Amino acid sequence: MRRFVTMCVALLLASTYAHAACRDDLRQLKPRVERIKFSDKERYALANKWLGAAEKAEPHDEVQCQSYYIRALRALKQPMDGATNNTAVPGGGAGSSVAPVGPVTQPPVGQAPPRFIPPTSMGPTAQPKK
Repeated sequence: MRRFVTMCVALLLASTYAHAACRDDLRQLKPRVERIKFSDKERYALANKWLGAAEKAEPHDEVQCQSYYIRALRALKQPMDGATNNTAVPGGGAGSSVAPVGPVTQPPVGQAPPRFIPPTSMGPTAQPKK
């Protein structure tokens, strides 16, 4: 029984520290984001969006807070095209409002664009049922 109580107290202390770690990270990141407010408005907007999402998630979900913190940090460090394409919206992915990105270049003149075949389909070799 004593071991169980000790483990519960240790778990409680560890989870309290984890929330404090995300909070401390956000406090350190906020001045960095504010520093670029007027020099790089696009980068500031993206980093500020992720910082706000992290601050909103911090009291409830540590993992989500860290995820948004990392996205805000990437928005500050990565080139803008990489930062915007990799982190489009919070919760992006299946079911989000972000459409897939198409090819950047057009196919050569006289050549049809490549046909998209979903990975779960059988492809053009599948025979229709009769």
